[in-house]
Amino acid sequence: MVYLRKNGVWKIVGEVFRAMNESRPDDPIEYFRANMKPENDDCVYADQMRRKIAEDEEIMKRLKYDKVFLSDLLSERIHAKMKNSRLRGNIDDDYAEDNVMGETSFTDADHVE
Repeated sequence: MVYLRKNGVWKIVGEVFRAMNESRPDDPIEYFRANMKPENDDCVYADQMRRKIAEDEEIMKRLKYDKVFLSDLLSERIHAKMKNSRLRGNIDDDYAEDNVMGETSFTDADHVE
């Protein structure tokens, strides 16, 4: 068994069995024989697709992370702008109140009495 593991036989046989279990061919023995041939086009294509899928999954992970990061950043900026606009609104309201009080100021004659 150690000899088979050392030389990668178990890995290849395991991959063929997994593929056979997924595809469930009508004749499993023939499927096994066909896929144990070196450089079988179906196996090469399947390996390429597995690698491509793994790469695409990594890209998806990065894109999901970027989406969350950018969404959080946008949310922070929106909240900051809302907070600033509320502060500006309060300042504008205070300024408007000061102006109203200035309009109702008394004349010099009213103060003298």
